[in-house]
Amino acid sequence: MRRFTAWLSAILLPLLLLTGCGGGKTDGKSFTLPLDAAPYQLDPQVADDVGSREVLAGLFESLTRLSDTGAAAPAGAATWTVSPDGTTYTFALVSTQWSNGDPVTSADYAYAISRLQGGSSPFASLAADITAVQAPDDSTLVIQLAAADAGFPARVANQAFMPCEQKFFEKTAGRYGLTKDSVLSNGAFSLSAWGTASLTMAKAAGYHDSAHILPAQVTYAFTAPADPLQALKSGAVDAAFLPAMVTDKSVHVITLRDTVQTVVFNTQRTALSSVKIRQALRDAIDWAALPDYLNSDTSVRATGYIPPDAAPQGGTVDPLPFATDAAGAQQSLAGGLADLSLTAMPDFTLLCADDAASFKLATFIAQCWQRDLSIYNITVTQVAAADLAQSVDSGNYDMALYSSLAPSIPLAFASPGNPAHFSDDAYTALAATADANTLQQRLWTLCPVLPVAFVSRFVGVSVKVTGLVVRPFQGGAFGATFDFRGAGKK
Repeated sequence: MRRFTAWLSAILLPLLLLTGCGGGKTDGKSFTLPLDAAPYQLDPQVADDVGSREVLAGLFESLTRLSDTGAAAPAGAATWTVSPDGTTYTFALVSTQWSNGDPVTSADYAYAISRLQGGSSPFASLAADITAVQAPDDSTLVIQLAAADAGFPARVANQAFMPCEQKFFEKTAGRYGLTKDSVLSNGAFSLSAWGTASLTMAKAAGYHDSAHILPAQVTYAFTAPADPLQALKSGAVDAAFLPAMVTDKSVHVITLRDTVQTVVFNTQRTALSSVKIRQALRDAIDWAALPDYLNSDTSVRATGYIPPDAAPQGGTVDPLPFATDAAGAQQSLAGGLADLSLTAMPDFTLLCADDAASFKLATFIAQCWQRDLSIYNITVTQVAAADLAQSVDSGNYDMALYSSLAPSIPLAFASPGNPAHFSDDAYTALAATADANTLQQRLWTLCPVLPVAFVSRFVGVSVKVTGLVVRPFQGGAFGATFDFRGAGKK
């Protein structure tokens, strides 16, 4: 998937909060930021939940980090070279310390890679082509690949390549990353407190670039304030997610256009395994009337699977052919049922989040299917957002009105573990070479998921804060929504 993923990394650009005006000392301050969910395990080779990834980006540092353009930049490695055949990379490490004061060595990076290759890491595929790792001295790491890969320096920016000190890991006896005392980090911050409501990191004195790290302390709050705007104005928090756009002179508002609300079909269900039946459900939706059922404060009708913040630079993503075709939908439904030897659609539940806007939209979609396809046995059921995500992830659902923060849904559906539990070998092969338009058009034809709305999210930041970076897609390839290394406060 190199062609598509190369484009994808290029579009994950940060949204910067512009530095404010005014004099005075801005460094050495404390910040409180939001975190959607508490971290589960602060183990870079294992943690794949959003909360953990956000925190790991502050506590640890990989061999490289991604620049604003998605290119590899020095981090744990000061420089690197590649052999003439492109298969051997030699990294020269910076001189830096673990949070306990011990030096970070090449053996620590080598051990992290061995954990990727020898265990059950969800990131194991990132090291699948690594054939040998050598640490000839404490400051040199040599990695050999099965084949040349010019993108390897950017790949090792991933959290999976953050170092792991073997003796400390073994001493934790299976509890590595689960408590404050079982975390040993090498990043710009070290863990100073980890409770049920918040987590606090303090600037790490032994970090190699500590002179350029401005905050003294950063706290992640796991629970959103009841009134986020008031919390911002009072100084209780320095950034917060807002339910809608606001105009207030004390707050900068950054709009993240990074969410696609979708109808996703569980293709493990017999009827929904049929492309014809899914196409029938797609073509029976009244797309022209659908905008009337969206939350106008946050949403517009989707034009495709790729949200605005992921639009390729210098290119365009063509709109999909949204059209209602009741007669065609009826024919597709009949053909799909006949192929499966079914006489009618079985009972289905359409899950949605437990807010009024989601229920309104889900009910409208179900009514479209009732009107044009005579499917009356679909029940709309509201569940808590966390339960909705869990049901979709586990496959314990039929259909769901589900919001995706994937920069590219078409690319996500070319891999196992997608929300529809969809698999198509030809589609996966196409993703290896296709451009964004070709791949999203093919996904529209197969329609295991339907884009319904582009949803904006709003991040409020106190006007007293400077230098904070806010990124879409929960940080995407950068790992974290917030980059606060250069953040100050007036």
